Amino acid sequence: MLDNVKIITAGPNDVFEQMLKLTSNDVIIGISYPRYSNRTLEALDYGKTKGAKIISITDSLISPVNQYADFVLVASSNMLSFVDSLVAPMSLLNALIIAIGTEKGEQITSYFEDLENIWEKFNIYMNNNNKNS
Repeated sequence: MLDNVKIITAGPNDVFEQMLKLTSNDVIIGISYPRYSNRTLEALDYGKTKGAKIISITDSLISPVNQYADFVLVASSNMLSFVDSLVAPMSLLNALIIAIGTEKGEQITSYFEDLENIWEKFNIYMNNNNKNS
């Protein structure tokens, strides 16, 4: 939705190489849930040294990522299961995306209109009018 967003991932380029040009004008959204990744904590520490603002999305106010955060968003899940539920953090991220989209208004509408045109032109998704019943 926004031109100046970069997703930092583990891969051939180390996290720090991907964050090399980080400045005090940048914002990092650090998402971390138990068993809190050391690499995420190190990346947030690096971002803090570069002066970036840090937003943490995590499970509690005592999460280790919060020591780096300027803003803390808590989305906890008390569901007892052998599989961690991601419903709470995904709902929080969805609300954040909607808020940004609402703030950007016409810019986002134009972006999605362009996407819809590309998807239709290249037949990316099945047309609901053509499916067999």
